[in-house]
Amino acid sequence: RRYDEARAALERAVAATPTRTVAWLALSDARLRTGDTDGAIQAARTARQTGPVDFNAPLSLGKALLLKKDKASLEEAT
Repeated sequence: RRYDEARAALERAVAATPTRTVAWLALSDARLRTGDTDGAIQAARTARQTGPVDFNAPLSLGKALLLKKDKASLEEAT
């Protein structure tokens, strides 16, 4: 339940400040923890676009892709 609340707050945060990489990274994690792997991948991709020099963005994307566990995602993650 707390992750659902955090996710809702983070959804509002990225809507209000869409260039905040840290908010996108946190949203990616919250989406993963609430079972939304596709949403986590999308948030991590956005984080990578908004913060191309932030080393956490590709790590977050790789984690979400690995957790998706389909062939295309696993190939992209490696």
